[in-house]
Amino acid sequence: MIAMTMKAMPVAAMVTGGVANQDEIKAQVDKFTNIAKEVAVQKELDSIAKMIYIDYTGDYEVPKTQDAFEDYVRDNMKTKRGVDRDTSEDFWGQKYQIEWDNDRKSRGFTVSSNGPDGRPGNKDDLISGYDL
Repeated sequence: MIAMTMKAMPVAAMVTGGVANQDEIKAQVDKFTNIAKEVAVQKELDSIAKMIYIDYTGDYEVPKTQDAFEDYVRDNMKTKRGVDRDTSEDFWGQKYQIEWDNDRKSRGFTVSSNGPDGRPGNKDDLISGYDL
């Protein structure tokens, strides 16, 4: 993540016309870093949802509660060697969420992140899931 941010610094300077002050460059780097986090979180959500879908269709146990979901993600989503982070959390430090559809007409689940602002139910939330 840091390497990507460092690569974005020259781009930030170019975007601001090369005459940006430190605060403007920092704001641009923060913006690019946030975009990178959103992409990474969406990729993780898609992977988590696919993993649950495969386990469900293969008659394996899937997490039905939030606590079980967090343990499931930690047990099944590993980080690269040398990276130490709780994989049940997004890149803003908020827990990923799972919600199961339990009505008769639509069965499925959604995994989500509250996004950069950490608040649920608004336009920056990121989601993935499957109908079953």
